[in-house]
Amino acid sequence: MKYKSVLVVTYGRSGSTLLQGVLNGIPGCLVRGENYNFIFDLYSAHTKLVAAKAKKGEKPSNSWYGADLLDDSLFLRETTDLIRRLLLADRAGDASVRAYGFKEIRYFQVVDGLEGYLDFLGLVFPEVAFVFLTRDLDEVLQSGWWVFANPWKTKRSLLRFEQKCAAYRAGKANCFHVDYRDMVEKTPRFREMFAFLGADYDPAVVDGILAVRHSYPGGREVPRWRRLLHYYREKWRGVNTDGSAP
Repeated sequence: MKYKSVLVVTYGRSGSTLLQGVLNGIPGCLVRGENYNFIFDLYSAHTKLVAAKAKKGEKPSNSWYGADLLDDSLFLRETTDLIRRLLLADRAGDASVRAYGFKEIRYFQVVDGLEGYLDFLGLVFPEVAFVFLTRDLDEVLQSGWWVFANPWKTKRSLLRFEQKCAAYRAGKANCFHVDYRDMVEKTPRFREMFAFLGADYDPAVVDGILAVRHSYPGGREVPRWRRLLHYYREKWRGVNTDGSAP
């Protein structure tokens, strides 16, 4: 493979678990599932460490004493090792794993810091490939927990996220965009993803993976009035009104 790590960047009900299955069908590729975006907190910690280091507290009388000695390079090296060990887990020491990573649907929840976060991931994952997955948003909003979110607010949020992703991947050789429909229809774009990763496209393996239900069943058509009733009731209760995943 051309990359040593693979990260799937998307939102919920986009077909990300199916894509996860497809990527794990590539020999030597290990893509784990969601993890509540825990690495974003490591990114926040690194950002604070770098800001503290800039204070240059060189004397014991300074309130930032020793901050200039904070080693952000050490933080990155240790973070890289920690993430690798956490993700490899039972596959640690398995020489057949040539690329590892994970898929996550909660990137849109940190959209304002998305560019910096993806840059950080590029620092702590070796030779990383970003695979951006999208799906028709009207289909997304009729699936899973989205059916009870405010449809207008949620669609605006997801559109903004898609725009941020498109801007980030523009001109970057290690970024690739694929749509859910490309997967299910096995379009040329879907096959291009394999070439992008440096992997062979095996029709038999891919067909076998696509034939298996991944994640849980899709949503059902819910009348708009019922969706809004649920939304405002939850808003009154102060819970789950931002379209976020449970």
